[in-house]
Amino acid sequence: MTSQESGVRRLEWTLTTAESLRKLTEESATAPVVIDYILSKQEVLTTRDVIDALFLVYDLLVWSATSFAMPISTVVRMLSLPLLVALQRSAIAASLQSGPSPWPQWEHVAVGGTFDRLHAGHRLLLSAARYLCRSHLYIGVSGEALVADKAQKHNLQAFPERCAAVQGFMLLLGSVVSHLSTVNIHLVELEDAAGPAATDPSLQALVVSEETAAAATAINRQRQERGLCEVVLVQVPILWQTRPDGKREKVSSTWLRQMLNG
Repeated sequence: MTSQESGVRRLEWTLTTAESLRKLTEESATAPVVIDYILSKQEVLTTRDVIDALFLVYDLLVWSATSFAMPISTVVRMLSLPLLVALQRSAIAASLQSGPSPWPQWEHVAVGGTFDRLHAGHRLLLSAARYLCRSHLYIGVSGEALVADKAQKHNLQAFPERCAAVQGFMLLLGSVVSHLSTVNIHLVELEDAAGPAATDPSLQALVVSEETAAAATAINRQRQERGLCEVVLVQVPILWQTRPDGKREKVSSTWLRQMLNG
């Protein structure tokens, strides 16, 4: 069953299927969709519990988009669907909660990326960072120096456009998940791979994808060299899509740029 409020469509996770996601995309590829996900575990929740729940939702979206013989235009619309995940505890589990948050959080958290053609993989990464942050979230967006060698660079969205997409998604997530604490969002232009994560003494956690984990480890080495504490590295899985020829590849902006521009 879906409900609609102020242009936002909501769907319970237990009722979410590939067919329901495809139908929502057909109805409108631009109206936000919120999946309400109940974390029923009564024990203390971990960072992994949060990431696994987010991954399940976005992985279903990708599977729904790419595992059936559908037009490329439909696949692109589904991967770009503004889907958000509203995590919450069951009433019983919430009654047993002792702290302000049901899962681990840090005061200062960072995450980074190019964030071109904001897609399911980006939303998974950004959602993880938002749920694990309690006060200040630093989002690094690749500047011109870092995108110079990107494939299909001529089709890459401009820096302001990518920042606006990230900012819009974060504001929307904060508005539809009412129990999330207010967080200060800081958008930072990345001029190198490390950005302020290598020099900011207040930073406590860095949210990364599987493919950038090695670079994150290098950032911790740089922090050590500067006499700073290492940050906690929170790794988020990559989303994989199935191509028409049966091969699997990660969901990426490069693929979307190729599909959108032929």
